[in-house]
Amino acid sequence: MRIAVAMLYHKNHIKQKDIVKKYYENLGLEVIDKECDFMSMLEHDARNRFFATYTATDWFLILDSDEILLAEDIDKLKKLMEDKDNNIICSTIIDYLGIDRIVPQRNHMPCIAVRNPVKYDLKYQFDDKRCLFNCDIYKCSNITLHHLGYIGDLQPKINSYMNRRIFSEVAVVKRVMNSKGEYYKAPIVVNNIIKQIVEGQCQRQSVLLSFAPL
Repeated sequence: MRIAVAMLYHKNHIKQKDIVKKYYENLGLEVIDKECDFMSMLEHDARNRFFATYTATDWFLILDSDEILLAEDIDKLKKLMEDKDNNIICSTIIDYLGIDRIVPQRNHMPCIAVRNPVKYDLKYQFDDKRCLFNCDIYKCSNITLHHLGYIGDLQPKINSYMNRRIFSEVAVVKRVMNSKGEYYKAPIVVNNIIKQIVEGQCQRQSVLLSFAPL
């Protein structure tokens, strides 16, 4: 069974992508990364078109450059993938504000794995968020996606959603910005990645400031 991580990333997040890609490669996973302009195309639409070009893979792990799955959860996913009745697998999610600080739990179970719709001739459409439909969705409460997308300055994210008039997402991000968060003892590997990402963000900001006009 061939599994690949389908990782879309924004051009401003190359350093972050490299950190997270290396993490998954160290776990023995193939990572197919592709730059995506989320301003010009909705993320799920871009990902679905991305899938259609890779026909050899049996399963895709749908993971952005700000999303971490622990090794033990990947092992659980592999076992679920062996079941021929499973085509879409969802997980619970934890949203981080920083090291050991999270946003109170959202009522959201993101799709984190999908059987290759092209290879297995599954019903497929480009404009659906899940990319497969008329398929049962396996919701796994004992697998957790660690989402790092709310760490750092969130105003650019709000601006992006405002430009695309996705006001529901604007409301979510604003709620996060106004949240003090709550304590959570995060896995060491997640905190180590957060430290690397924050360090990379600081370095990028220093470079931008060095080129700013006086």
